[in-house]
Amino acid sequence: MEHYMSVDGGGTKIIALLYNDNLKLLGKGSGGGVNPRFEKRENIENNIEMCIRDCFNGLKAVYINRLYVSMVGSADALRRKLSAYAKVQEVIALNEGEISLPGAIQSRKGVIALSGTGSVVFALDGDACDCSGGWGSLIGDEGSGFYIGRKGIAAVVKEYEGCGPETLITKLIYDKYKVRFLREIIPIVYNSASPQATIASICPLVTKAAASGDNIAINIMNDAGIQMGMQVEALVKKNEAIKENGVTIAGGAWKGSRLMFESFCGYLTSEIPDIKIKMPLFEPVVGGVVIERLRTQDFIDSKQICRMMEEYSDYTYKTQWEEKANEIGKKVF
Repeated sequence: MEHYMSVDGGGTKIIALLYNDNLKLLGKGSGGGVNPRFEKRENIENNIEMCIRDCFNGLKAVYINRLYVSMVGSADALRRKLSAYAKVQEVIALNEGEISLPGAIQSRKGVIALSGTGSVVFALDGDACDCSGGWGSLIGDEGSGFYIGRKGIAAVVKEYEGCGPETLITKLIYDKYKVRFLREIIPIVYNSASPQATIASICPLVTKAAASGDNIAINIMNDAGIQMGMQVEALVKKNEAIKENGVTIAGGAWKGSRLMFESFCGYLTSEIPDIKIKMPLFEPVVGGVVIERLRTQDFIDSKQICRMMEEYSDYTYKTQWEEKANEIGKKVF
């Protein structure tokens, strides 16, 4: 029996899955963010250790035939921590798109729009890969959780300064951070271990305000969807054939807002009428499981997908608006 491992680490969390060649899940673990732009080295090391320890949970001297790993920054710390639990024969490094797309649509061909703490769009065709975005929060990350959070807090500041309209986001920020005066938010953001992650954590507040009908928040969410759509459009125009297998999404920023997804779909279907938009089936970390299976077969059949749905039920891609997603799906998928 051969053993494999899939690890996906980003700005918010790291997840590890240990599985065998019968698709059986043997172990799972998770920890906090591992992006060196957002987290201190000590925090990253601790988060990786927690994730690996939980994944092996009593298992010892495991031989891993292949390790699939996608991490922002270096994976050296992961290899060091892993060496205490297992011997790894082969390490296959993947970018975010290479692990996310197979998890989402069980194929290595298509387009995937990732919006988490940051944002990037990948177009893949087997080993060929192109991308749009991924420039980081200082010069890019349009449509990301950071982008949404920053626009949200900027709107609050404008209201406070008297140069912008009222927004429900203000009350939500006051409640979240237990502040009496807005300027108290300055040290909370700038003195935090990860100012970018702190700003990105405001994204759910913008989502909540939008769901309550706040026009400022609604405009922010609509804009985020359009920004992601523009990045997809740029890639598809460079390679029209890549759209044949459809476009899908990944990342936490999509999960709270149907408005963002609707504006994304609306923009793309207006600019590229024949485009197919699919909801993802699994979280990115399951991409390693799919890739391993695709080494020996051309596609994942429905029976295998049903088996994976049972085995990896904790890692199916879930949104807070699934019923609405199904309604949209009837129109655009």
